[in-house]
Amino acid sequence: MALDTARKAERALRNELGDPSLTFVRPSYLVGPEGLLAGEKLHLDIRRMEVAQLDLNRREYELTKHISLLQADPWALVALRATGRCTFTVPEELLDLDTPGHYFRRIRSVSLSVPCVTGPYTGVACTVRLLRSRVRTSPLPKDGEYAPVADGEDRFENQLGATEAVVTSSGNNDSGLFDPGAGDGRLLPFEYRGVVSEWQLELPDGPRPFDYDTITDIVLHVRYTARDGGQALRDRAGAHLRDLLAEGTAAGSVRLLSVRHEFPTAWARFVGSKAGNGSSERQPRAELKLPLRAEHYPFFAGTGPAGLTNVVLVARSAGAEQQLLLADRAWDRENPNDEADKKTRAVKLTGRPDLNGLLRGALRDDPAIPGKRAWGDLPEPTGSFSLYSEKNTIKDLFVLLTWSAKDPAL
Repeated sequence: MALDTARKAERALRNELGDPSLTFVRPSYLVGPEGLLAGEKLHLDIRRMEVAQLDLNRREYELTKHISLLQADPWALVALRATGRCTFTVPEELLDLDTPGHYFRRIRSVSLSVPCVTGPYTGVACTVRLLRSRVRTSPLPKDGEYAPVADGEDRFENQLGATEAVVTSSGNNDSGLFDPGAGDGRLLPFEYRGVVSEWQLELPDGPRPFDYDTITDIVLHVRYTARDGGQALRDRAGAHLRDLLAEGTAAGSVRLLSVRHEFPTAWARFVGSKAGNGSSERQPRAELKLPLRAEHYPFFAGTGPAGLTNVVLVARSAGAEQQLLLADRAWDRENPNDEADKKTRAVKLTGRPDLNGLLRGALRDDPAIPGKRAWGDLPEPTGSFSLYSEKNTIKDLFVLLTWSAKDPAL
């Protein structure tokens, strides 16, 4: 029993210090005539372990990161509102926006905030589950590459944690614990797991205790420790982040706009106008004109996005429609001077069962509609962007803008 307890303490020390090479307890203490001194030998190794814990347990950087789902992964926020469940990732570049060059980022504690509108004495019971995580254990790049290039690299430690979960009660910086600072000797939920991680959020799937459409954001408060990897790692992290922003694939490269809430004047004009079928100038479609501005994008976009790489439209229909057509002009007309401009550009939004009936369409990816042409060129990231609809009974329209930065402010 003493030997088994010592080995457990050794494993706990390795996990606490993040060094799997530490070895103190021998495989056996009963070999040879010295077996009579097994107790003294084990006691000596335990004392060596205590000294190593005092010598090696140096203080690391202690930081707090507030991760907004609206900024990091807005599509996951749309899915949570619609279905009550979503999965999202915390990528390394999201942390590099604040502290490039850090490595060995490990969680100390996690809490969750759910800004929403609930009734009196109504709780926000959200299950927060860690699916997997990763820790960068070495500050040295491999072949000049910052990101992982293959599975099983010794620069990273991959961890699976699908069994770790907490349930919140209030949705206000809630860690799922009665007293997070009790200090009862047990590890906190998710402690020593990697901050670079994948999470699942789940709200009650039965009768909804409150309107999930009132959820404006999800904020994951992560308190973690990290080490300084030096100037070389800092330079690699900055270059990698600039590449992702230039490609439009970084966390934060997608901006979610709720037209109803962020453009209330344009929305009221759209809902109050008469919608025709667009067959002639006398039957124009209802216009929804969105004035896109630089403040709609994050500050690190620098002088402004270089362009949009995709525009995804998600609509919540007021009726039972399973399709919605959005065009680029008020009515169909032939342009004899421009062969390519003869047909109206349009995108078809179709119902998605995985989004609880929300209608979705993409300007870049969706094919052409019979009688119309594909959208083709995307709008400019700033300026006027108009959509025309034959139905103005939509409850809300979400516009997801994927942008790329030419000169990010890093």
